[in-house]
Amino acid sequence: MKLIKGLGLLSFLAIVTGSCFDPPEFPAAPQITFEGVEFIDSTDPSDFDTLNLYINFKDGDGDLGFNVSPQGISDPYHSANFYQQNNGNIEPLTTESGFIGDDEYDLLHIPNPQRGKLVVFRTRKKPEYSFLPPGEICNGSSNLKYYEYLDGAIDPGNASDGRRLLIRASARPALDPLVQLVDSFPKVNPEFYQIRDTLYFTPNPDHYNIEVDFLVKDPTAPGGWKEFDWRQEYCTTFDGRFPVFSDDKSSIDGTLRYSMTSLGFTSVFSIKTLKLRVSIKDRARHTSNVIETTEFTLH
Repeated sequence: MKLIKGLGLLSFLAIVTGSCFDPPEFPAAPQITFEGVEFIDSTDPSDFDTLNLYINFKDGDGDLGFNVSPQGISDPYHSANFYQQNNGNIEPLTTESGFIGDDEYDLLHIPNPQRGKLVVFRTRKKPEYSFLPPGEICNGSSNLKYYEYLDGAIDPGNASDGRRLLIRASARPALDPLVQLVDSFPKVNPEFYQIRDTLYFTPNPDHYNIEVDFLVKDPTAPGGWKEFDWRQEYCTTFDGRFPVFSDDKSSIDGTLRYSMTSLGFTSVFSIKTLKLRVSIKDRARHTSNVIETTEFTLH
């Protein structure tokens, strides 16, 4: 799965054992333990380096992992929350993924379009919304932190890395006059409109089922460790999504290899001492215990 800006790639390998006929042996919430971590330095400077994390897992009802399907990236597993204005406050809005023909779209759910307009980049100019963050540029990118430009292709079949965001025709009162309507479905008496603007968003933590934090040893920090925030520094994350391990609703256990690749590991961390803080989540959104790896360096 390609991460934002191509900073890293993630891959997974799981060795799973299961209990098909016996009652669940483990709690419904997943449990994990640390198995190992290894860094593989590529000999080709233009190729990705790899950081492999190995964790052991147990889950009582086997509901670990996401299928590659629209349901797997729809509410409550959607990637981001967008927002609607409401008398000086902002209310989160979720999305549902689906297809029109061969093209994938996200449908923005706006339960009450009359409540207020969508929160866009220019909303922050209103005095009552001055608390919204400014438009900082991500390192090594033209993208903005906290705001997403909806640059998904309009022509059917055209490849696009951008999001195609739809609203229902009945939700048009939530759009200010500057929001562009770039397509409609169907063309006559439309039920949906594709919109284009720069919307304020926050990541949805339930989009991911593995969370990985990078901790850097720092004697001046509380507890001697300081988190390196990939989102703040590079507008990306090494949190990820692993696939379904078993279709049976029975207890499973095994070992997961979580591979993180990047061109930037050694330039960012050099000879610093690191450890990872890790947790996983099942489809019922039960979060596991939090573990930390042993200390390691990249050299």
